[in-house]
Amino acid sequence: MTRKTPHERTYDKFSNSVNESRDDLNADNRGSLEGLHGLVHGAVGGNGHMSSPDYAAFDPFFFLHHSSVDRIIALWEWCYPEYWMGDGYEVGEDNNRRTVAWTQERGTYAQVYNEQILPTGARGALYPFRLENGEYRNSEQTRFLHKKAYPKYYSYDEFLGIKVDREASSPEERRRARRRIYRYYNCDPKEEAARTDKKSWSHIPVRSAEEAGLPKLFKEIRNFRMFIVVVRLPEHAFNRSYNFELHYNQGNESRFIGAAAVFARPDHSPCKACAKRRANGSIIRGVVPLPFSLVNEIIASSGNGGTTATLETTTSDITKSLSGALVDTAGKVLATAQGGKDAPTVPSGQSASSDVVPAEVALYTSGVAEKEDDEEHPVHLFDWKAHNALFPNGWKAVDQEAF
Repeated sequence: MTRKTPHERTYDKFSNSVNESRDDLNADNRGSLEGLHGLVHGAVGGNGHMSSPDYAAFDPFFFLHHSSVDRIIALWEWCYPEYWMGDGYEVGEDNNRRTVAWTQERGTYAQVYNEQILPTGARGALYPFRLENGEYRNSEQTRFLHKKAYPKYYSYDEFLGIKVDREASSPEERRRARRRIYRYYNCDPKEEAARTDKKSWSHIPVRSAEEAGLPKLFKEIRNFRMFIVVVRLPEHAFNRSYNFELHYNQGNESRFIGAAAVFARPDHSPCKACAKRRANGSIIRGVVPLPFSLVNEIIASSGNGGTTATLETTTSDITKSLSGALVDTAGKVLATAQGGKDAPTVPSGQSASSDVVPAEVALYTSGVAEKEDDEEHPVHLFDWKAHNALFPNGWKAVDQEAF
């Protein structure tokens, strides 16, 4: 039986794109709320305030955006009340397990006001926000909108039957609400698996749920996998915010698939924590899911050249159909790359600097398990596998900044 992921690690992966507690790059590859948050800042900001962390709050849209982020957090907390940062995360196995305190610093207050931010974790002070008694508010007091929580004096409208100002009556109510949310946002692997051409997907392997140690009554969906691209980007590559964009190419057609955002401050920012991360070479992690329609199209044609289709030939076909670009928030293309091992190698004189290119852009897949006795129960992603690096033959510098 595999050990369940501790709640603190799960919250770390959900909440931010610099997963401090992640010890296995191949496990549980999902996007983060911070990643979505950064994408909106870049998309709205352009040359304006929203794309700059130090000045974003001057844009009125900032408050609409962050209210939406807070609403998503409220939904998450309602669905997963037991998941929280705590005071640290556990490392080691069995008798050697120990708790490691969170060390990641994100804010500016430490430098501007010469304050020492202690303690850290759930009861860490949220400078400069104070309570009525003059003490600093802490992270624990920001949780939940129901009556038992620290008073917030606001709430959000009912969404898909979910009232975030009322606690769920049971775990079952939360599970069914999660499934409704997945469907609302078109994240329904079970429905996608039902639409596959069984013959075309018959070569796609999936480990059995029992062998993977999943709870009883969970059954793997045979011959079906989810396909995603994991991106790891240097936070301070271009001394400002920028995006990684993923495109699908077929003939002369190029279709935008998705993006991962780096919402970063320049080196002259008065952010002490940012200076520490810059010195440590911090990496931003993003996830770009590949649309089922795209994967299905490629798998349906995989092996038509006379070769026997395998998972390896399928991932190779997917990889060579993709391209990438590093683009600043004003839309300027900084560097590009072509997917697949057969793509032309970028000449050394045209190669982008190793200081700015992604640390990783790779294809990952996961199996999907469903609970046999409950169609409304959320599916479980498991059996994660790392596949091809998308751009093994290099990144081409398009702008001088990329050299």
